[in-house]
Formats: sequence, C-alpha cells, structure tokens
Amino acid sequence: MDNDADEETKESLNKWIENGMIENSNIFVIGQKEFEDTFPNDVLALALSKYISDECGYEVEIEVKEIQKIRKSKKFSKSLGDIFYNMTYRGFSKPTFAQYLAFYAEEKDIDEKFIRLFKLISD
Repeated sequence: MDNDADEETKESLNKWIENGMIENSNIFVIGQKEFEDTFPNDVLALALSKYISDECGYEVEIEVKEIQKIRKSKKFSKSLGDIFYNMTYRGFSKPTFAQYLAFYAEEKDIDEKFIRLFKLISD
C-alpha cells in the first residue's frame, strides 16, 4: 500500500491481521507518501513520456525538471495525471503507468521493498 493509504484501507488491513487472514510481515508500505515516490525523476519522466507518446501517437518528452517541480505537490500522482490529461485529454491509469515504470526502470531504480515483495510472491 502507499504510505498515504486512506483510513478505510488501514482499518481493513488491521481486521485481516486480527482475523489471521494475513500476516503483518506481508504488508509493505511503499513510498514516502505514494508508490511513485520510490522512483527517480529520470525514470518517471521517461515512463510518462512513453505513456503519453503511445496515447497521442507521436513522440512527447517530459523533462526531468517538470517531474522535480511537481514532486513537491501535495498529491504527486494527481500531478502526474494532470500532465497526462493536459497532453492527451484522457484519464490517467495508475496501473498502466506502473507497467511503463516496470518497463523502463532498471533494478537499481527499484526500491528494495518491491524486490522483497516480488521475492515473497514468487516463492
């Protein structure tokens, strides 16, 4: 879950732990606030550029300084979505963007928590 998960999500997780449905060690809090926080600016810029380019049908390049600027916003993922919408007039899909991040991020760009999570899932 993102670090900014809502209270309803946190309450559900606590109930599942109490009922033995999941173990506390299997809950991963990702990012300072949000999932996207875990990736470097250059990877976010590249992934967003490719996502927008694919939606528009022509090459678009988002500059790293644009990502640096919006990283300070209260809701980083919303700001990424706003850039996407302003260029495509389409809705931003976080799952689709995550696929672009997965395609363009190298192992050194991936937070150790993700690596532990994927190892746990694959075992």
